[in-house]
Amino acid sequence: MDVHDDLKALTLSDPYVGLMSLPGELRNVIYFLLLFPYLRTIQIFGNMSDSQLSRSLFRSSVFRINRQIRFEAINFLCSTKKIHIHGAMAASQFFCAINSFGRESLTNIVLQVDAGYPSSSFYQDECVRLLSSASALERMHLAIDVSALSRVAGVSTNFISFLINVKKTCEGMEGVRFSWCVFGTLLSASALKDVKAGLGVGNRLGEGNVLKCVH
Repeated sequence: MDVHDDLKALTLSDPYVGLMSLPGELRNVIYFLLLFPYLRTIQIFGNMSDSQLSRSLFRSSVFRINRQIRFEAINFLCSTKKIHIHGAMAASQFFCAINSFGRESLTNIVLQVDAGYPSSSFYQDECVRLLSSASALERMHLAIDVSALSRVAGVSTNFISFLINVKKTCEGMEGVRFSWCVFGTLLSASALKDVKAGLGVGNRLGEGNVLKCVH
């Protein structure tokens, strides 16, 4: 009998079965069915308040049953999904919202940052500080959007330091595969190569960098 048979048997035989009374394997099946089952990647955007997160990422009622179930559901979400975060502000807010136990369950992060309009130094520092507690992290990809660089004076030294600190943080965690790329809308491959060289971070972020052109 597999877990689906177990669920069916419980449904037929018990008028009410508390979630906490189910084996962990069955609870994981329930979390899978409730928490974005058709999505492999969860997108985290912008400046989201706690109430906005409750209406989006944490909208399932499973997060409001009790503290233990919320703990397990966040762990399941963070450990089974790729988390694509748009900006250091969104990252720091998301990392705070999932608490330390959620951060310790993260396995796959894409951090997309805008070289032309980066987040403030405060959010950059918070992002790096909280990222350091992602002890189960396996994959970290840094995607640098250079689309806006033609409209601003250049890349700030704080932003360059932030990129390097993200890499250093990943180096300090065992088993993390780090990669990075630059991309930009409506930019040719040759223009992207020039921009990537102009960032001056290649030697400090490492080799094997992926150059991606988005149109």
